[in-house]
Amino acid sequence: MPSRTVIPARRFVFAAHDSGGANILKTVAGAAVGRGHRLAMFPSGPGRDVYREISIPGLIEFEGDGETARRACISDFDPHLIVTGTSVLSEFERAWWKIGAAGGVPSLAIVDAWGNFDGRFGQGASAPSPLPDAIAVIDDWCRDEMRRRSWCKARVHVVGQPHLEAIGRRLHLARRDRAPDGPLLILYASHPVFDDWGGAKNVGFDEFT
Repeated sequence: MPSRTVIPARRFVFAAHDSGGANILKTVAGAAVGRGHRLAMFPSGPGRDVYREISIPGLIEFEGDGETARRACISDFDPHLIVTGTSVLSEFERAWWKIGAAGGVPSLAIVDAWGNFDGRFGQGASAPSPLPDAIAVIDDWCRDEMRRRSWCKARVHVVGQPHLEAIGRRLHLARRDRAPDGPLLILYASHPVFDDWGGAKNVGFDEFT
């Protein structure tokens, strides 16, 4: 019987501003802790509400959005890896990539959707943004979109979308006992256009039109 590779316990910082990245980190947090790793959660913005749903023994939570708080986390927790979301309208994650590079801590950024690749990494701004060491994307299409961008020098890995996959598994279980001749139920999933961009009056449509 082949021997199983044992991965030594590691210390990870999980940091996300937007709920999309925070939901992915929330989904994988339990598995990481279950394998013996230690996690320090660093919430910000809408991600705070997502992190409040996490109940994992031994989880460490740091507070504050500024440089001092980030440096304290790096100094006190001494992480092996910084894992972040990729918020479009926030510098939160980019600040983590920068402080990781300065302190010799590698960073992994998770792309949670199929768009806004340039905006997620701050490209097109007046000054170039720091980039993570590696990028995790949903599928082959996302990987190809990232690799064709001249500014993307990071390693790109296809990892799926853990949060949506978890929702799919729950829906599958919920449907098991549903009568086959019952009413047809349709799920409509949408970006929160109304909350983020003011709805149809600004962009021509929203999740209510």
